[in-house]
Amino acid sequence: MAGCGGGSGGNWAADHPPITPAIEPAWWGFGRDAQHSAQGAVAAQALDQIIWTTPVDLAPQYTAKGALLIHCGSPVIAARNMVLVPVKTGIVGGSWFEAMSGATGANPAGLTSGIARIGVDGRGAWVVASAASGNPAFVKVARKSAPALSMDLRTPYVAVNSNAAAGTRQSGALLAPTSTTLAH
Repeated sequence: MAGCGGGSGGNWAADHPPITPAIEPAWWGFGRDAQHSAQGAVAAQALDQIIWTTPVDLAPQYTAKGALLIHCGSPVIAARNMVLVPVKTGIVGGSWFEAMSGATGANPAGLTSGIARIGVDGRGAWVVASAASGNPAFVKVARKSAPALSMDLRTPYVAVNSNAAAGTRQSGALLAPTSTTLAH
């Protein structure tokens, strides 16, 4: 099987039965399929106007001749017209995902930095960093950090910290939130 931009030399679609998901997504991603048919499962808005925009590269890089080095992230359209956009935040790394309403571009839940989990039943839970830590100064999950699990795989760990401010030392904490309430 080949990825975007190439063929496998055979007729993959003819050799494999179609896969029918339980709930078909509204948009499959870049080009939709190997043939780049760009056919969606639901009707889209007309492409003659811009409804909203959002930055996808917070640290754009240019070559010596002025050419922009592009950001190569593709948005994902999820259930209920939720648009998940990868945002490049640094020159040599760093990124985050933003979730926005496809209709308005607004943050649909007014979320700020926090901790989320998805249960085995598919239900999600979320808590702001300050509530999880019990400290109002810790307003965000630490950048360039990843959640970790204890050796027995029972305890998750998440780093949270305060906002950086000139002339002050940033403080933080390592949390071990519970799997049910996400509180520390």
